[in-house]
This record gives sequence, C-alpha cells and structure tokens, in this order.
Amino acid sequence: MKKTLLLLAVSLLVPSAAIYAENAPPTSQAPPAVKRFELKTKSLELVYQVDGNGRLSLEKVGSLDGSWTSPLKGPLFPSRPHHEGNGPRYISPISIVTADGSNGVDMRYESHSSQTPAPGVEHLTIILQDRVQAITVELHIRAYGAEDTIEQWLVLKNKTGKPIQVPRLSSLYFQADA
Repeated sequence: MKKTLLLLAVSLLVPSAAIYAENAPPTSQAPPAVKRFELKTKSLELVYQVDGNGRLSLEKVGSLDGSWTSPLKGPLFPSRPHHEGNGPRYISPISIVTADGSNGVDMRYESHSSQTPAPGVEHLTIILQDRVQAITVELHIRAYGAEDTIEQWLVLKNKTGKPIQVPRLSSLYFQADA
C-alpha cells in the first residue's frame, strides 16, 4: 500500500534525530557533490546534496534498514518538471511570478547553518539564492529528539522591491510504503 505524505509546515513523527553536514567525495556524475546534508534517525534518512553548480538535490528519503525508499529524488528546485527513470514526475516546491511576468527561478546554494536551540533539538538551515532575481529561499529542517519529530519548511524572501505572486509554496512531498 502506498501513502502520499505532503509536509507543509507540519510534523513527521520519527525516532530521535541528528543532523549532519559534511563535504562529500566527488561522484562519477557531473558535476560532483560539494556539500552533503544528512538527517538521520533510528529508522529514517533524508539526504540532500549540493553539486558543483550550487544546485540542491534530494538524494534519498527512506528507511535506514532499507525496507523502503521513496522513488522521489533529484533537484529540489527544478526549472521544469523532473523525472528520473521510472519514478514519479514532480515539480519545484516553489512557483513565483515576478512583477514583469517572468516565472522562472534558478535557486543556488549560498550557505547553511546548524544550531542546537535546545537540548535534543537540531536545526539545519540551507540558504538558496535565485541567480536572476533578488529572491532567497531558506530551507529549514528541525529535529526534536525527545519528541521523535522532524519538521521541514521553506521561507521565501522577496528582496526585489516589487510584489511577487506565489502560486505554490510546498515544504516537501514524497511517497512511502505504509
């Protein structure tokens, strides 16, 4: 049985968690990964990766024991619907229309930070900047160890000085066997 989970500033209950960010060794795919972010619990793993061009990708959502892995992986902010192998097609979690009517975004990694705001709580923030417009996205992932809860949400910052329309802003979407 398949279940579809849509996380939009809501919590996903999982065992105690910790966030890891590290430089990853180059892979055989071009461009090579330059940053790797792992969120692990006793039973779940989320892996994000930044390539040499600054593009953020979701590399894995699945169980640590290998009993399930979501087919969803690839660029987190693709400019057109992404499709890998026989997996599902998906679109960027963000849709923006600027004052001049353009609707493309090209989000690239700028920086990240990891904090422990309270004992047992880890908070990872990944900052992405559009290459054309003065628009920034903050991807937040917070793990609450004692509560066995992981939250993920996006913050969109419009620094263009003009209004923008945001037809779509989602935090995360993936399918998992129940």
